[in-house]
Amino acid sequence: MSILSSNLKLLREELSMSVEDLSYRVGISASDIEAYEKGTKIPNASNLIKLCEILRVPYEDVMERDLSEERKTAQQEMKKAYKESKEGEFDWYYGNKKEKRFFVFYMIYFILGLALAGVAIWFVVTNINYDVLAQIYPEAELPLLKTIMITEYVSSIIGVFGFGAGIFILVDYFKSHTFVFNWWYIFLLSLIISIISIGGAILSIPFLVKSIKKVFLKKRK
Repeated sequence: MSILSSNLKLLREELSMSVEDLSYRVGISASDIEAYEKGTKIPNASNLIKLCEILRVPYEDVMERDLSEERKTAQQEMKKAYKESKEGEFDWYYGNKKEKRFFVFYMIYFILGLALAGVAIWFVVTNINYDVLAQIYPEAELPLLKTIMITEYVSSIIGVFGFGAGIFILVDYFKSHTFVFNWWYIFLLSLIISIISIGGAILSIPFLVKSIKKVFLKKRK
């Protein structure tokens, strides 16, 4: 089989086109197409130009390049590169394994962090000594003191949880974005921590949804 005949067959199959379909579009018989692909007959210039147009390939490529061998070599190189890649971390079915583990860790953090935050809030609420508060602030109303103290402790606990979630979100963001750190950013550290805590608490659930999609949705079917 010549390079021309091999290329014609390969290109037709890649386009999922039958011999009959191709012959109809070129305006010749199916037996002629079969003969071209077997190498027992060479298409004339007019038919070859039509074939190149239909098969979407330049005339020079179909005549001179061994497309079948090139594709085979490319596939081998891809497989070799995959095997030699760091820890073989990419899976064509699920995607990047490291990325998947990252989102699994966040899901674990979200569940455990939320549970621990709930326990901490319960412990704080049930162990506040309101009698001591009443003695310290005798003129304040006890219900108001309770509300203030509970709000303060709960917001602190949620802030800690949100900070952790915010770290995950920032790591996910900066993995795919370039960021240059300047020394004067240190002065913004307190503000950044506050933003991370608040933003992390707000975005923790949306990021959990993203994590579930990353972990359980397959990249390919």
